[in-house]
Amino acid sequence: MPAMGPDFSKTYSYADYLQWPEGERVELIDGIPFFMKLSLMKSFLKN
Repeated sequence: MPAMGPDFSKTYSYADYLQWPEGERVELIDGIPFFMKLSLMKSFLKN
């Protein structure tokens, strides 16, 4: 996996996920990476 992060058109394993750069909010669900926006996370945590 390149240092730039996941290609959202592919599926990945947990081993791939561990190699992604830290600091990016990405969740891996059934092999599909989901980019987590900080603004959405803040509103979710408030409720």
